[in-house]
Amino acid sequence: MDPFDGLEFKRDEPPCAAVSARIRRACTSDLTPASSLSARRRLLLTALAALAGLAALLAAGLWDHREPGGGSESVLWAALGWVSVVSVVLGVGVARPPGKRSAWTTRLLVATLVPLSFCVYLALATSETLSLDHALHDRGTMGCGLYTLLTSALVALGIMLPWRRTDPVSPALTGALLGLGGGLVAATAASVVCPCREGWHLGLAHGASLVIVVLIGAWVGRRWLAP
Repeated sequence: MDPFDGLEFKRDEPPCAAVSARIRRACTSDLTPASSLSARRRLLLTALAALAGLAALLAAGLWDHREPGGGSESVLWAALGWVSVVSVVLGVGVARPPGKRSAWTTRLLVATLVPLSFCVYLALATSETLSLDHALHDRGTMGCGLYTLLTSALVALGIMLPWRRTDPVSPALTGALLGLGGGLVAATAASVVCPCREGWHLGLAHGASLVIVVLIGAWVGRRWLAP
């Protein structure tokens, strides 16, 4: 017979003082203080990562193409508008601490409607539309799409790094918004330097890449941003 079988479990009675002291010593003996970034510093690092990514992508793209694609003046004004949208997206995503941010439905609408609006903008910027089969077999479309996707993921990763383990409430949604911010930075730079204005090229290479990065951001955010 196990000697513990006859003992009565007293659920509401806490351990004695000696046992409590030993538990505290065991749990706190090896602790070391951890430094934590302030919210203001995290926001500053996020803004710097977004601006650095935008500047690097624009510099690399303009070095290859020498001038903006399409109507340069209208493209640059549109890029300036989308950069302001990036600031709004990041503000909705991380400007306030978890639990005090905008309503979950509002943030979900931003994460959904902004990519759709960007796709509408690309559709309005289309000058011609070829067959889908031509776009799928076009190396330029596939190469531009892969380039935009990879650069979007890198910028989104840089934006997400300062916010690791900071969101116990809705890390997936916050990750989607941060991914959207990084994706918009790279997609905006690609739209400035890319000379092609064919409809399927813009939709597949630029628009679809942004949607994929938002989904990747939600997946990564659930693992990185949760404590």
